[in-house]
Amino acid sequence: AFPIWQAYATRRDVGIEAAQVILLRAREQFPGEAIIHYNLACYASRLGHEGEALKLLAKAVSMDSSLLRTALDDAVSQEAYEEAARLKSEIATLEKSLKQRVRV
Repeated sequence: AFPIWQAYATRRDVGIEAAQVILLRAREQFPGEAIIHYNLACYASRLGHEGEALKLLAKAVSMDSSLLRTALDDAVSQEAYEEAARLKSEIATLEKSLKQRVRV
């Protein structure tokens, strides 16, 4: 489990590419750990490598079927995050517009 946590911390502090390197090494040491394949799939997706992400996700789910539910939950969470970011941006734009109108 240590490489998973190390990759998680590295992703937050340094970036996805650095975390991906950690998990690629971990996958060599622990090829039977489904969660490593799953996290690599997530990283590939975030980097825009959808084909690779799907292959890695299929591998992870074939090793641990519960990861399919995790993937679905994560997809919903990502959509919600993106929608929240979009709404935050729209609200900021509206606030700026209102402030400009009040000054006039």
